[in-house]
Amino acid sequence: RQQGMAVGLRRQLLRSAEQNHLDAALCYENHPGPGGVPACAAVLAEARRTLCGALNNLGGLCMQVEEARLAAEAEAEVAGGGGGEGSGGEGDGGSGEGEGGGG
Repeated sequence: RQQGMAVGLRRQLLRSAEQNHLDAALCYENHPGPGGVPACAAVLAEARRTLCGALNNLGGLCMQVEEARLAAEAEAEVAGGGGGEGSGGEGDGGSGEGEGGGG
């Protein structure tokens, strides 16, 4: 699931970057020379906002992936230690009941 989200965010980031590049290029084409920067400030600000938003989303996803990895490691450690003993105890109890019923 998280891999799919990462792919989607990557596509969003690439689309945003491409669109922002095209918007900025068009703006500078329409406003050549030193006056282009102030004239295109809104386009550049929107480009920055869009890209920062996508990067923040990607950063949040990276944090979720790291948290999931740490949780999986903790679960594996618990399962490798105490979890196996508890499961074995339950299995022995079931066998005991079966033998008692047969006798």
